[in-house]
Amino acid sequence: MTTYYYQPLPDLPQSLLTYFTQQGYPLSLKKKYIIAQILALNTDTDIDLLLYKIGAYCSSISRSSVYLVLQWMVANDLAIKTVYNDDLKVYYKANTEKLISMHLPPLVEVADFEPRSHSFVTGV
Repeated sequence: MTTYYYQPLPDLPQSLLTYFTQQGYPLSLKKKYIIAQILALNTDTDIDLLLYKIGAYCSSISRSSVYLVLQWMVANDLAIKTVYNDDLKVYYKANTEKLISMHLPPLVEVADFEPRSHSFVTGV
């Protein structure tokens, strides 16, 4: 299946890219889109909404790809996993304390636009 990218590659901080390299985590283009969206989270978000937002930036991102990136980020303390209602709902958000301790901004500026559209709107 062909992957189509609807926006230029997110500009992740060089220190974060270096961190991923040091940890032995290879970054594909899709992973960079997923990571950019996770870092932009400032509230608890479930995987469905996250998958929808990522799907607006590039096609053919699977739920398992998003889940694997989230699991790696949670294991390395870059994201926080919260379980509500006796394991019925799982939410994720960026770990801003860890990002600040790494001298990274807690939010990564991501251009936002309508899903599957090429008209860009500036914002987070």
